[in-house]
Amino acid sequence: MIKRSLCLFAICSLLSACAGNSSITVSAKPIDIDIARTADPPAVQLNQVTFKVVNKDNIDAFLKDLSKAQGTANPVFIAITTKDYENLSLNLADLRRYIEDQQAIIVYYRNLTTHNNNLTSTSSAN
Repeated sequence: MIKRSLCLFAICSLLSACAGNSSITVSAKPIDIDIARTADPPAVQLNQVTFKVVNKDNIDAFLKDLSKAQGTANPVFIAITTKDYENLSLNLADLRRYIEDQQAIIVYYRNLTTHNNNLTSTSSAN
């Protein structure tokens, strides 16, 4: 009986202690985080590529010029079909689009981290 009374008293005490505190105050303060920014990579240096259109009318002149340029009687060259050239062009256009999208994402995050102090000061003023 005494155990039961003590247990009941302890439960009532705990419940009444919680009922006395009606409000909880929470405060949050933004913290500044230093984000390391790496240097931009060097610009791309592309080499010049020359395309020559060869057909049955100019193949002899092409082979003669190529033999002279390579210094051999048996010149070596690489040929692609017009369909393959079209595919190459489409691939390069898709790579360009992808690079531009990635650059836009980089600029977005760079601006976000660079202007982080401005954003926190304006948001705390609200």
